[in-house]
Amino acid sequence: MSANKALFFSQDPGGGKFLVAVADAFTRIDHACKFQVVVHPLSEQIFSQGSISYNPLRNFFEDVPVSEIMWKKWLKSERFTRLIWTVSSTKQDLTNTHLIQAAKALGIPSLGYFDHWTGAERF
Repeated sequence: MSANKALFFSQDPGGGKFLVAVADAFTRIDHACKFQVVVHPLSEQIFSQGSISYNPLRNFFEDVPVSEIMWKKWLKSERFTRLIWTVSSTKQDLTNTHLIQAAKALGIPSLGYFDHWTGAERF
């Protein structure tokens, strides 16, 4: 059985504020799950002001928005078993939408945070 590895992904600044706090709390818990925080350019400023380590999305992908196919390849190669993400509107950038579709197709359980009605069209 493979080890648990979670991906925390933040796209929009509003949800990013929540995810900074969750990821920070996660680092303080003694757990068996490894994790990685990846941040869309829209959220980088929020994360740069925090104390947690994160990776800019562009460290892994040249093109934004990231396609579902590229997400699938990357999620498989990194062997993620969990996804925690912030809900984003489909009107500006489909990176988040494609990530969720890729995780679903790969059977990766996910948990999303909805901080504002913007993005409600996703449901």
